[in-house]
Order: sequence, then C-alpha cells, then structure tokens
Amino acid sequence: MKTKEFDDLYRLIKNPLIPANLEQHIYKVARRLSASDDQPYDGGYWVSEKIGDGWFFSLNEERRWRVENPNNFSDVHIGSKAFSLAVFLIALSEFSIYLYQKGLMGALSDELAELHGNALSLASEVLTEDDYRAFCAVVD
Repeated sequence: MKTKEFDDLYRLIKNPLIPANLEQHIYKVARRLSASDDQPYDGGYWVSEKIGDGWFFSLNEERRWRVENPNNFSDVHIGSKAFSLAVFLIALSEFSIYLYQKGLMGALSDELAELHGNALSLASEVLTEDDYRAFCAVVD
C-alpha cells in the first residue's frame, strides 16, 4: 500500500475532488447505516487508524450504534470501531464502482482495493468477538 492515512490519497491522483468525494461518501454511508439509531450519525471527527500494513478511516467516538444494512437485511448493535470499519468497507466498495463507471481506474482504485482487502482480512484481530460477528452481519 502506498498510503498511511486518508490525506495520502490526495497525492495519488491529480484531481483532489476525487478523494474529497470519497470522504463525503464515507459520511453518507455512516448516515445511511445509522439512520435507525436513536442518535444517527450527524458528523464527527474521523482519524486514520492503522490496521496491519494499511489503515482505515475511524470515527473517533466511543459508543454503540444501531446499524441496519438494507442490502442484506442486517440489524445489529456494534461499537464505534466496528461501525467505522463497516462504513469504510462499504464506502470503498461503492466508491470503487463509481470510479469504474467513470473510467477512473488507476492508482487510486488499486489503493482502495488493497485497503479494502487488508481491513477486511484483519477485522477479526481489532474487534471484540461480539463486534466482529455484528460487523460480519453488516458487511456480508
């Protein structure tokens, strides 16, 4: 992986709007997945958190979230780290489809694919057993 944190994505491509759009998409996914929560996501401070050789974008807030994924009918309660990982992976998947449809495959899409694979394969090592089960229900 060529990046160590979110801001490094801006250095991979010449168009700064694309990483900015990814960041906004991450926030949209967080709002969508937490829409049924008593306090749905409505902004917060996100940080790049190391996982294996890569990183994921993590909401810097400790709480439990009610998460519903209408794409697979999951409805679970998970901690912030599991919520962040699920949001990050779903956003990367959806954004990669967008890049493909726009003909923007290249260094950024390759990096997003590596980040996705790395975070997905190591999620069980950074989440509690209960949160990992709930996380899997959301992203499967």
